[in-house]
Amino acid sequence: MTNLKQLLRDAARGTALVVIGPHTEWAERPEEEQLYSPRALQFVLDSLQRKYKHERSGRFSPSSMGKCPRRVMFGYAGAPGLPPDIDNQEQMDHGSWTHLKWQAEGLTMEYMTDAEVWVFDPDLRCGGSMDASLEDDSVFELKTVIWPIYNRVVQVANWGEYEHLLQTATYMLLADKDMASLVYEDRGSGQCHEFRVPRTDKLEREVLRLLASYASYADADELPPMLDACEQRVGNIYKRCPFREICPKSSSISEFGKVNVA
Repeated sequence: MTNLKQLLRDAARGTALVVIGPHTEWAERPEEEQLYSPRALQFVLDSLQRKYKHERSGRFSPSSMGKCPRRVMFGYAGAPGLPPDIDNQEQMDHGSWTHLKWQAEGLTMEYMTDAEVWVFDPDLRCGGSMDASLEDDSVFELKTVIWPIYNRVVQVANWGEYEHLLQTATYMLLADKDMASLVYEDRGSGQCHEFRVPRTDKLEREVLRLLASYASYADADELPPMLDACEQRVGNIYKRCPFREICPKSSSISEFGKVNVA
């Protein structure tokens, strides 16, 4: 959890934490008093029925910002991907249930005003679902990570990973919000830490640069070059990519037939 020194520093610079206080209050309640509200229960039901899912083709997803640009373009093109292996699927399922747990809690405690909030800018061709909007009109994003990453982020760097900051900055741009809470949770222990992330020109310029680059490939009906490691079929990026089988054989957006190309 965040220490007192940081709480005082954040309060002094106007970035006081929004999530950790009510989250701690909820966690310290006796089990019989952790009763979810009707709205939270309906949200969970709607989520499990995939009511918040959106077509991925034809848009650049905030969650893909900073990843391999060729993978980003396959997502935009609606290319067919491989299913994740068992280990990756277990991690994804754990992350999904953890998100639901936080969202149900946040809606019940009312520090979240809404969850799975869809934001989209047709001019940027970018859109996605924010994990939640918070009571102070800021963005909520949750990252569940293994202990080495949690330790590196919270104890060593004391700041979010760059890829996660890009994603958060993209949501702030799309939703026109000036602040976000980026929360990390250690999968093993349940420890969590909240970073208050302000909207900055520097990160937003990088988001816009990346989106312009992706759009230029889409308009030219081209794909970015393969990463060197992927050409050699080695490395975690290659092994975890759902498009690793079609990637070497593909050369355009239009060949997948889901996006109109001028």
